[in-house]
Amino acid sequence: RIAVAMLAIPLLAVGWLVGSEGGFRLLCAGLTRLTDSRLQIEAPVGRLLGDWHAQSVSWLDASQEVELQQLQVNWSPRGLLHGQVEITRIEAASLRVDAPPSSEATTLPESLELPLPVRIAHLALGKLLFGEHGEDPTVLAEGVEAELKSDGQTYSIDRLQAQFGQLEIAGEAPLAASAPYGLNAHASLKGRALDQSFTLELRGSGPLAQIQVEGRIVAVAKVSGALRAVL
Repeated sequence: RIAVAMLAIPLLAVGWLVGSEGGFRLLCAGLTRLTDSRLQIEAPVGRLLGDWHAQSVSWLDASQEVELQQLQVNWSPRGLLHGQVEITRIEAASLRVDAPPSSEATTLPESLELPLPVRIAHLALGKLLFGEHGEDPTVLAEGVEAELKSDGQTYSIDRLQAQFGQLEIAGEAPLAASAPYGLNAHASLKGRALDQSFTLELRGSGPLAQIQVEGRIVAVAKVSGALRAVL
């Protein structure tokens, strides 16, 4: 009986941490301490093994600051029984990225592979902002919505929709999770220029560090053109 009780106590403690709101708040506070306050989770509500939301989630280090405002996650842990992570919805009012100015080229990580397949049925982001420390950020996109999934070896962004200024974009983009990160993306941009509505069809392929882009533009007046570039 003593052995059973000694085993039951830590199991009950773990169950309380992942299955209760009080345990979730304690876990968030623990993550802040473990990261030396680089990770901050403000006003967390919910359960780790279930739906939860937070007023803000931010990460601050010497290289950049990332902040999500009004983050909400809806998911069910039942998918873990089948060896995958299934998330119904991730929504945030805004994602802001602040980085210091740098002349150095961006380095890619060694791998983006995941230990388990992941599917996010609906990803919604009100605003995507980017700037430098101490400056007002620039709004890169608004009304971002997409479906994201990964089998661990490949990522796929499906049904992507967003507003870039006066441009509406829709597309999809599979991306390999290992170097050289092969990409094969398609996007359609709609907007107006010189009092003409136009559609720009873009295709990008190749390794992430050197993507070959081909495009075709068609205006209402049947004016058309093509472009080709390497990014």
